[in-house]
Amino acid sequence: CNTDFLTNDQQRTHFMSDWHKYNRKRRIASLDALSLESFATLAAASEQEQVETAAPDHHCIPCNKRYNSQNAYNNHIASKKHQATAKSYIPDFSSTIRAPKADDPHLDWKSRFDAIESDEALHALIREKISQATPLPANACLFCLHTSATLDASLHHMRHAHSFAPPRMERLADAPGMMAYLADKVALANLCLFCDAGLWHSLEAVQEHMRVKGHCKLAWEREEDRDELAEFYDW
Repeated sequence: CNTDFLTNDQQRTHFMSDWHKYNRKRRIASLDALSLESFATLAAASEQEQVETAAPDHHCIPCNKRYNSQNAYNNHIASKKHQATAKSYIPDFSSTIRAPKADDPHLDWKSRFDAIESDEALHALIREKISQATPLPANACLFCLHTSATLDASLHHMRHAHSFAPPRMERLADAPGMMAYLADKVALANLCLFCDAGLWHSLEAVQEHMRVKGHCKLAWEREEDRDELAEFYDW
């Protein structure tokens, strides 16, 4: 986030903020961090959009009519015209089932990545993929489908099942924040936590890669590897 702190408490509070969490996802997508002012503007616009989207919308499905107020909707429901239409209405569920199309570009990320010819197109596709990916559940294992009840239980599982342990645990100040960042890196960007093998094309693929290659560990030897996770440590 490109900001400084006077105390460790201020830093830990910042790590829990929506601003920091948003910038964390931008970093995974190779995007620059937003300033606090820019994030506040973006958050306000998003909140307004949600309010507008959540505006009352009363839809009579048999008549295919919408009403902006409860009173108007109630008057319509009580009308003879609606009651006559409702009696002969047969629900059509076919429109709620979306069969995947053979040419759907989201069905085969691997082919789309293989066809990339420029860095700009690569970054755009990475951002698109991250925006559509599903985050891991809280306290989910980074390397398999197991989910624990608590963070401590999750770390215990990963230590015994996959020999994973964060380096320098005695200096780790924000374990929840770091595990959330690593979960996004694996689930949203599909990146191996240890090697530079490149972007994988699904959560399952990168998890299998880490298990098979013995990469259920964090890269820590290079200075840039340590810098990536420095915000979670108290040096």
